[in-house]
Amino acid sequence: MISTTPQHFVAAQKAGVDTTFEILNKTAGAFEKLAALNLQTVQAALADQQQRARDAFAANAPQTFFAQQAGRSQPALEQARSYWREVHEIVAGTRADFLALAQARVSAYRSEAQGYFDNLAKQAAPAETAGK
Repeated sequence: MISTTPQHFVAAQKAGVDTTFEILNKTAGAFEKLAALNLQTVQAALADQQQRARDAFAANAPQTFFAQQAGRSQPALEQARSYWREVHEIVAGTRADFLALAQARVSAYRSEAQGYFDNLAKQAAPAETAGK
């Protein structure tokens, strides 16, 4: 007779719960990094806007004001690129973590399944020879 012990089910459930919490922890870490990046970006944007307002009030002529504004477009573009580059790095790092976790779990499941089927074969083999 082929039997499955409750320990197999408990071990499988424990592995599933552990994997779920590991995924949740990695997700929370990614959200934490994104939140810190967004906070830093907002603080930098506020400081930049404050400086722009000061410069606008200090401009004596319209030409000076427009020249200041024109000179700020390239740094703003670079800041946006930098922001999205950092977002991409966070997302790519999290994806790599998830992929590594998935590969480890698939490998463990394969190993467990192979052991389970080997055990079933061993249990079934004596029953077949006894029946002959």
